[in-house]
Amino acid sequence: MIPAKPAAQRAGTGTQTTETMKRLYHTLRILLPAMVLPMLPATLHAQQAAAEAEPVSNPMPAAPRYGYCSHRQLLEGMAEYAQATAQLKSLREKYEREARHNEEDFRRRFQEYLQGQKDFPKAILLKRQSDLERSMEEGLAFREQADSLLEKAEYDLLTPLKNRIDATIIAVGKERGYECVVNTDAGGFPYLNPTLSEDITDFVRQKLKGQ
Repeated sequence: MIPAKPAAQRAGTGTQTTETMKRLYHTLRILLPAMVLPMLPATLHAQQAAAEAEPVSNPMPAAPRYGYCSHRQLLEGMAEYAQATAQLKSLREKYEREARHNEEDFRRRFQEYLQGQKDFPKAILLKRQSDLERSMEEGLAFREQADSLLEKAEYDLLTPLKNRIDATIIAVGKERGYECVVNTDAGGFPYLNPTLSEDITDFVRQKLKGQ
C-alpha cells in the first residue's frame, strides 16, 4: 500500500502544475503567431489563384429600350405609296392643263383688247374690260380650287397608309418591349445611344408585308 503524501507535499505539487501550465500557455502565445503568419501569404496566394482560375462571366447586354425609324422612309417604301403618287401626278397634270388653257384664253383676250381699245366703242370697251376681269378672277379661283382639291386627294390617299404605319410601329414596339419609338424625320434626334436603342425599319416592313 502506497502511503499517502502529506498535505503540504500535495499542495506543492499542485502549485508546480499550475506554474507549468502558465509557462506552456505563455510559450504558445508567443509561438502561435510566428507559426501562422508565414502561412498567410501561401493561403492568400492559393485563394487568389483559385479566384483567377474561375471563369469570368460577361454580363448579358441590356435589351434595347427604344426603337427608331424614319416614318417617311417607311411610307415611300410601300407599294401602295407608288400607286397613290401616280394617281396624284395624273390628277395634278389634268388640273395644270386646264389652268394653262384658262391662262392662254386670258392672254388672247387681253391681246385683242390692247389691239382694239382705240377703235372699240365705249360700250364694247367696257364689256371687254369686264370680260377680262372675270376671266382673270376665274383663272385665279380655279388655281386655288385645284390646289385645294389636290391637297384633299393627297390626304385621302396617304392618310390610310400613314395610319397603317403608325399601327404597325405600335405593334412592333409592344412586341419588343420598347418604352417608346422615335421618328427620326426632320433630324429631331441627332444622337441615339446604340446600346439602348435599335433601328426597327426592317421589323416594321416585314409586318407591313404580312398584312
